[in-house]
Amino acid sequence: MLYEAGRLAEKNGADQVTVDHVDAALKRAEINRFQKLVSGQTPHVKHILRALALLTEQNGRQQFRTAEVYDTHQQVAGHAGATSLSYDRVQRLLKEQAFLGVTESEYTGGGHKEGSYRVHRLLQSPEIVSQGLDGT
Repeated sequence: MLYEAGRLAEKNGADQVTVDHVDAALKRAEINRFQKLVSGQTPHVKHILRALALLTEQNGRQQFRTAEVYDTHQQVAGHAGATSLSYDRVQRLLKEQAFLGVTESEYTGGGHKEGSYRVHRLLQSPEIVSQGLDGT
């Protein structure tokens, strides 16, 4: 990490490595790690992860119901020129990403007349996910 921070400082013409250089190196390492994690995934998985990142950025919440992720996935896939997947397929892919450690899923009850449902959240910041997906 310090080596990368030193390279960044040298690239910027700085005489010393600063905290900002270390933070930038750490962020780059997190993006690279995420890219390796999702590099073999299908485009639809990447659309689902982008949808979850967009929801997190736009709503200020961390957890989202499968239905919310599905609706946003339809928009992301459409914007990318792809057809959206079925609700069940999105749900299965979200479970798979939780198993792989990309997301976290939790089965919960919504209380009276809400029923039970699954909520999902990213394990990385939405910025890391978005930048990582842009580089894949």
